Order: sequence, then C-alpha cells, then structure tokens
Amino acid sequence: KQRVFREPIHATEDVGKSSLGGATPKKYGFFSASPGAPTSARRSTVNRSVIATPQGPDESSGGRNEIFVDVVEKLNVTFASDGSQVSSEIDGSIQVRNFLHDRPSIKLALNEELAIGGRDLGAFGGPGRYQGYSAGGGTAVLLDDCNFHESADLSRFDVDRTISMTPPAGEFALMNYRAAGDLNPPPFRVQTVIDDGTPYRLQVTLMLKAEFPARNTCTGLQVKFPVPRNCVNAHPTLEQGSAGSGQQHAAYTQADRAVLWQFKKVKGQGEHVLTINVSFPDEASARASKKECGPATLSFTIPTYNASRLQVRYLQIGGGPTGAPDGIAPG
Repeated sequence: KQRVFREPIHATEDVGKSSLGGATPKKYGFFSASPGAPTSARRSTVNRSVIATPQGPDESSGGRNEIFVDVVEKLNVTFASDGSQVSSEIDGSIQVRNFLHDRPSIKLALNEELAIGGRDLGAFGGPGRYQGYSAGGGTAVLLDDCNFHESADLSRFDVDRTISMTPPAGEFALMNYRAAGDLNPPPFRVQTVIDDGTPYRLQVTLMLKAEFPARNTCTGLQVKFPVPRNCVNAHPTLEQGSAGSGQQHAAYTQADRAVLWQFKKVKGQGEHVLTINVSFPDEASARASKKECGPATLSFTIPTYNASRLQVRYLQIGGGPTGAPDGIAPG
C-alpha cells in the first residue's frame, strides 16, 4: 500500500503583548514552537507529523499546548504492464493529535468545492465540468463517502465546508473518507517489460516515473517485485551511476521470492530503471513462468502532497473576548 502524507498544521499557545500595547488574553497563535524557542527547535517541531511517535515526556504527559492536523492517505493503484491505470482507490483520513490546554473549541475548513457522493455533483456544474479528485484548476474534489468523529458539529458543513468541535485530548480521526477513480496523475507510474528471448532466463525491466511535482521529495520508497517460485535465482542491477551513490539499493530475498528496490529519497518528476535477471533450471520453466512475475507494490511517504487534493484551508482555535478568532492557520 502507498502512503501519502500532507504537512501538519501546528498551533501553540502564545501569552504576551499585542502589537497595540497592553496585555492580551490567552491566545493560540500558530508558530513552529513557543515564541522564545530557538530557530532549530521551531523547525523540528513544525515538521513533525501527527503519526509520529511522541518526542519526549512533555508531549505524552500533556506538558505541551499544541495541536497537529494531518491529511493521511493510503492508495491502492493497479497498473497494466504499459503503465496505464487499471484501477485506483484512496482510503484517507484527517488525523488529529490534540494537546491543547483548557479544551478550547476549534473550527476547521476543508475545500469549498468538495463534493461527497452524487448528492453534491450538481452544485459544481454537473458532469461536464466535474472531474473528481483528479481535477485541478478550481474543479471539485470528489469523495465517494465519508464519516466523522462523534464530537464533530456539522451544522455548517453543507454551507461552507467547516467543521466545529471541542476536540478530545490525544489522537483521533476527525474524518474518514474513500474515493475511487483514475488518478491523474498518480504519484508514481510503473511500467514492466519482460524479455524471454534468452534460454533459461527472464529479463525484467522496471521503469519507475515520479509523477508528483518537482518541488516535492518522496522518502522511504520501497518497490517490491515478486518473482516465480520455481526460479533458481534473481539478480537485480541498478541503473548506471546509481550503485555507488547510496541513494538506491536492490536485493533478492529468497525466502520471500521477491526483489526489494529501496530509495532514500526520490525527487518529483524523476525517472529510475531496475533490471532483474531471473534464472530457471530449464528453458521450459522460464517460458511458463512469465505470467508469475509481479505485480510490483510500492510503499512511500510524500510530505506536503496528497493524491485526493483534499485540503485543510484553515484551522481556527478558540475565540477572543468579542468572539473574534484567536488564531487561524492556513491549510
């Protein structure tokens, strides 16, 4: 399964003076860390995800005063050997890790042009304009279905796509959703070519293209490619110039009967090739086992990118003395 993560929205408490002078009430501002924290501390805090392991006793015991919100998605995509999509499905959720003190209320806004199932299709111009979650340029984002946490107030959701709630402490799923259809483009595209022209051997060529934007970087990419169980051995060869760089590694595991191709980092729009020579005890076995190769499965993380394009436009925490919001963070 593939995993795509969006950068967290992060809020911390700020108690201090307003720009107009005089003491201000308790305020939840949006910073990398507390206002007096060193720059390095702020950077490391804002980059942490809601799915990350707690960093120390302060976070797990409630000493911090912050909230993290992530859009987390798992993708199931099937490609034909030529790289075209056969099917795709997104299983996503909005995950919240809440360490705010005094249980303030929050308000979270999603895409304005968000359609859920068939009931919202007419609001965005009908099928002629609507392109589902693969669309860009202002067209709607389509979710087939979704459900929300029991504490979510959805009284304004159909009007302006906002959700209000008093979040419970700890980690929970604010929203779960599912979407199916062609990803355009998918985060990665995989093409497989199998050559059986050499006796006792199959030569498999995996061509991997990163379709996500060049400004994004994928980390921890693993490509697993099963080989026929009756093969004698499988020898993967990396593309020229990458073997000594330390950025890629490929190895055959006999116990799993699979080749594992690993990357430390992959830049968007990059292309990579792996060649696998699979040996067999006889020529007949090689020809008969051609259809047993694959399919390739990918596991990866891409921060600040999600395939469905569901976005948190802003997160508002609490309210000031006159009812004005204390702090708003853009999505």
